[in-house]
Amino acid sequence: MDDRNRLNNKLIYVQLLFSLTPKEYGGIANSEVKEMIQGLHNWIINSTDEELSKKENEVNQFLDSIIEKYKDKFENIKDIDVIATEFNNFFRGNNNVYSKGVEYGWLIEIFNYLKLPYPNYLPYQTKIGLGIHAGNISVEEEFLLRDAFYLLVKAEDTFNKMHEYSNFVKQNEKNKENQYIFRALSNTNQTVATYSRLSIISFYSFFEAFINSIGYDYYCRNIDRLTNIQKNNLLGRESNKPNDFLSIEEKIERLQQIIREDKTVVLKINKKKRTSNDYRLFFDEIKKLRNSSVHFSPSKESIWRKPDEWIEKAHKTSILTLQISREIWKAIFPTKNLPEYLNELRFELNYNLAKQRLQDVVKIENKEIISD
Repeated sequence: MDDRNRLNNKLIYVQLLFSLTPKEYGGIANSEVKEMIQGLHNWIINSTDEELSKKENEVNQFLDSIIEKYKDKFENIKDIDVIATEFNNFFRGNNNVYSKGVEYGWLIEIFNYLKLPYPNYLPYQTKIGLGIHAGNISVEEEFLLRDAFYLLVKAEDTFNKMHEYSNFVKQNEKNKENQYIFRALSNTNQTVATYSRLSIISFYSFFEAFINSIGYDYYCRNIDRLTNIQKNNLLGRESNKPNDFLSIEEKIERLQQIIREDKTVVLKINKKKRTSNDYRLFFDEIKKLRNSSVHFSPSKESIWRKPDEWIEKAHKTSILTLQISREIWKAIFPTKNLPEYLNELRFELNYNLAKQRLQDVVKIENKEIISD
């Protein structure tokens, strides 16, 4: 590799460091930092050999000083040239890396440690934000959980407003015969059911994504020392055969057998082994309700319910989903704390975030200035 390419690779590595840094801490989202990177890149590419020879040492020292400042946060394991090539390759094929982010698993393979304020136990496949998104993360089960709670608080909010309006119109006897009021209340009644039903679907979708994420994360981190059977099980399959999938209950037991140090199944939730009423309720009643909502048939669980029944079912689903998720996490990882990226699977934390989300949406709808 010639000196020009080596110098450019070092600049690309520095670009990565700045890209992972939030704007308020001097990241590449600052225009002066971005302009500096672009200016140096243009000079390295377009300078003559003579110009490069004269300033190469100066530019090298400048880039080395930046890398040294970042040593307390990022210490590279792989060679800088390798890291720069891999990072540069992400941009090929019109991939908008600064919009989509980079995989957390890639970062832990190139850096010895990452001293950034990321939550604990991030899955391998988590997307880490770059540039304007630096400091943010994105992982599917996390936003599915946020959606589920948002739909729950929307159902509750709509339900409460429906009753407030009903009590209001009852104050005038003339309103009893008003067909437009009846239509509005009927539509709102159905809206409560809509939000509640979608909330239940989202909670179960989160749960499946959460279990799949645990398996995929362990698969990616340990692929070189897994047997073929273990690889298949971690990805939700019994074998290599097409459509030979494990049920979610079977997968939870296999995860314990593969991941736990003692290789034992301490939480038995297979249909024939269930001992807890909570697991019976979740995998029988709630799962059936979710399945009916996704692909209904008259022979399946009814999805016609009164609004107060829907609210109760959605609320119960939210509590039970998090409770079972916590128990499964501790069964698979007995020595680990609960995952921070899911707000430790705590109801109050997730519920309050959803309430804040709803308040922000209402403020935007009302064109209010948000100051807090």
